[in-house]
Amino acid sequence: MCRGPYTALIVRDLLTDYVVDELFLRAGINPLSPHRDTRTIFQNCSLQDTVQAITDAFLRLDNDILKLATQAITGSQSLGDSMHNLAPADSGSSALLAMWDTASGYLHVANVGNSRAVLGRCNAQGTWEAQPLSIDQTGCNEDEVTRLQSEHPNEPEMMKDGRLLGLVVTRAFGDLRYPTTPSMNCSLHICRDIDIIPLVHCPSRQFGVLLTLIPVSSPICRWKLSAHLQSIAQRRFFGRPLLPFLLSPPYLTAEPQITTTKIDPKDNDFLILASDGFWDLVSNDQAVQLVGRWLAKHDPATPPKSRVGTNTAQIDEDDEDHDDARRPGRRERIRNGDIVRSPSECAVKNREYTRMELRCDEKNWIVVDDNAATHLARNAMGGADEEMFCALAGTSVIYPMTRL
Repeated sequence: MCRGPYTALIVRDLLTDYVVDELFLRAGINPLSPHRDTRTIFQNCSLQDTVQAITDAFLRLDNDILKLATQAITGSQSLGDSMHNLAPADSGSSALLAMWDTASGYLHVANVGNSRAVLGRCNAQGTWEAQPLSIDQTGCNEDEVTRLQSEHPNEPEMMKDGRLLGLVVTRAFGDLRYPTTPSMNCSLHICRDIDIIPLVHCPSRQFGVLLTLIPVSSPICRWKLSAHLQSIAQRRFFGRPLLPFLLSPPYLTAEPQITTTKIDPKDNDFLILASDGFWDLVSNDQAVQLVGRWLAKHDPATPPKSRVGTNTAQIDEDDEDHDDARRPGRRERIRNGDIVRSPSECAVKNREYTRMELRCDEKNWIVVDDNAATHLARNAMGGADEEMFCALAGTSVIYPMTRL
């Protein structure tokens, strides 16, 4: 089963502070000084210093989580206190951090796990195009597999079926336990954590909740501890027997992969940050085109002019008959107790969905939300297909059906 959002909550609350502290240290400034000024934090840091500070901050936070767990395992605390202090390490979290230096124009994106950052940028032809700024760190990433096989040679049980000892991701915060079986309750997760960051100086725009850190708690846990500490924890905290093929932990790292991209506010770029549940359903290009269509309605002055397709399902919210058949995929009427969908008039109770239908379908795209992040989430979960949207929105964005 899911072991809770404990790591994700710590990452959400502390990671940005850790990054800021490391940046001040790199700049030769005491992070505890009451006179420190975050507005000038990049002025005394080179590009290389900034990247290294982000890396050090990620690793230091994960190491502190590990230290807390080690003290809980070996210390003399009560069982209740020990279990409480173990929770952040027993759980796990991916993390995606975006940091933009408006003075230099450099956008830094740091990723641990399988969340993803995608830049929306207008190309020379005047249309939006997607530019990924992060790489998914999973067992399907050949570079990650090669790295792990180099660090842990002669361990054939380590990577199987695109998973690291059963875990999808190859980098994460926490996740100190040995492999467990993921609960089926966690198999459907469409994350509500989607942020669209306008890379312009217009804070009044309603692009989404402007949080640049997206923690996502993991449903499977992994040990980073030594075999000795694992053995103690197994005896004290009701753990399962150790697996014989865990030969050389740690297998996971919280070292981020960082990309740096030059941004010009005049280009009206935007950045989409979302967790894997969203990207399981929406491609990079689809996400960028969806935001482009949202811009066409809410900010027509933003280029490109030619970004709106003819099949966008636009709804006039002032129309009293907004639930009629003019709304593609919306509920049309009720016949003999059965809800009938337009245009096919197929009874909902007899409808069957294939796995492919759970993917974002352009024919159901719709622009009805004032918030771009909500707009993306709606279209990921069915868009104008009200039946699918209501079903998924009613279950998959509620913990533990989703990752925090």
